Amino acid sequence: MRIRALPILLLAFTSLFGQAADSHVLSGAEYYRLNLKARDALDANKLAEAAELYEHLLSAYPGNGDSWEKLGSCYERSGSFPNAATAYEQALNLAAGSRAYIENQIAEMWGRAGERAQALEWIKKANADGFERRSGILSDQAFSNWKNEPEFINVGGQTKPLNLNRDDRWRFDLDFLQSEIRRLHYRYRWDSLPTSITTMFSALRADISGLSDEQIVVRIQRILAQLGDGHSVVYFFGGDHGLKRLPLNLYFFSDGLYVMHASPEYKDLVGYRVVKIGDLDPETIVQRLAPYVTRDNEIQSRAMGVYFITTPEFLREIGAVRDVDRVTLTLQGANGETKVVSVPSQAGGDLIRSLVPPESPNAPPLYLTRLDEAYWFVELPEAKAVYFQFHHVMNAPGEDLEAFAARLKRFLDEKRPDNLIIDVRHNNGGNAQLLPPLLRTLVQFEGSKPKPQIYIISGRTTYSACQIFIAQAEMLTHAVFVGEPSASSPNFIGEDVPVTLPFSDLMLSISTRYHEGNASDPWIWIPPTIPVSLSSKDYFANRDPALQSIAEVIKGE
Repeated sequence: MRIRALPILLLAFTSLFGQAADSHVLSGAEYYRLNLKARDALDANKLAEAAELYEHLLSAYPGNGDSWEKLGSCYERSGSFPNAATAYEQALNLAAGSRAYIENQIAEMWGRAGERAQALEWIKKANADGFERRSGILSDQAFSNWKNEPEFINVGGQTKPLNLNRDDRWRFDLDFLQSEIRRLHYRYRWDSLPTSITTMFSALRADISGLSDEQIVVRIQRILAQLGDGHSVVYFFGGDHGLKRLPLNLYFFSDGLYVMHASPEYKDLVGYRVVKIGDLDPETIVQRLAPYVTRDNEIQSRAMGVYFITTPEFLREIGAVRDVDRVTLTLQGANGETKVVSVPSQAGGDLIRSLVPPESPNAPPLYLTRLDEAYWFVELPEAKAVYFQFHHVMNAPGEDLEAFAARLKRFLDEKRPDNLIIDVRHNNGGNAQLLPPLLRTLVQFEGSKPKPQIYIISGRTTYSACQIFIAQAEMLTHAVFVGEPSASSPNFIGEDVPVTLPFSDLMLSISTRYHEGNASDPWIWIPPTIPVSLSSKDYFANRDPALQSIAEVIKGE
């Protein structure tokens, strides 16, 4: 498909709200109707028609950055890349945030047009403004003609000097990491790195020759934990550079640390309380691991901490064990009997983020069912309630979150329950941009009856995009929170932005954004109005004290 050259490139973009000299003045109603028509044409992939309509809109009102972006999309999708680049540049002039993303779009357009110099110039601008996907530049098809050129390798952050020995390769990676923290991290793009962090970098550079690769990974994790947010982390728990782990999944219940799940050969350990790991008791281990654990608050440290406790390299680092290939555990059974077992570490293994159903002949409680589904709901007639389990902030196959929210609303309108129970204990995030339709459903439910009530069951893995969800639900509704505090604060620094170190190929994440879920909420977490902890006895007996507490409150009302 061909789209004619962009005539409004000749117009003067005089000011944010100025009009071009030859523009056709539209009334507000005409502009609105034309905008709807342009949007529908773009959605229908009628690119030439959509482009012409957006040109008309912009000739009347050039101060609309969204229209410039959509016009750029028309040109990009039709293959008119120079026009797309120019339209995106006009959008950039109106952008208050996410400038690096738009600058990268402009670079891609010039790359697809074969304009090397302009593509390189715009990539450099994007990187300088904190472009988050720098490690993907060299694999971007827009720049495939130049991916082996030194300048492009350099802007992609993958320059590798020749003839470096092992220690100097690690030192190069550390220098790269420190520069990427300064370029990307939300706080340290603006503030200097604290002396404590720069000192840790210097110490690690000096110690490298005496450390194994695995020990270096552990020390890098300690540096990232000092950035003070819950998303800056080494991906030590998976992939090609994952550290070996014990074939056990542990959980801190209210009455201690227990083996919750295990690989088949260690199933007989499930249900035992952990008395000691190596030479230390669990609470001492937690205290010593604190400087290494990425977290937003101490609740999250209980969730994240079990990954570190089952990774022997961290146990060696804090003095709990000396042998990272086999770890001795002292366990206590339900009858008080003690057993000492030696468990080997192994590559891979299950990384369980939350509770799983205990092995039992009895049916698990609602909160431990349908864990492979992103979201679902069921009516609880005896409580005059609908129970909605929200596992992931994502679009599920066959029904996106907006469609699900609409279906939930229709059900609530039809059944008119008094109570809506939302369980987010397993929800560790996703894409927060998907949340508005679901939040509207909650607000509409509260307005549907004289005294409707929303209950939100949160926990130590309620995190990231789900933290945004519950913070906005707290702000927009009168929801009652039940269970444990959330794993983050209503307003937090966080974003999973993968960074690959050039020589080691070690993958990690650096947090790049500040998320404000509820500006008026200053606390480190959302505390429950109905605090409920989970004991090992409740868990292994398939009881849910949180839902039981809600039922008692409803009955009492």
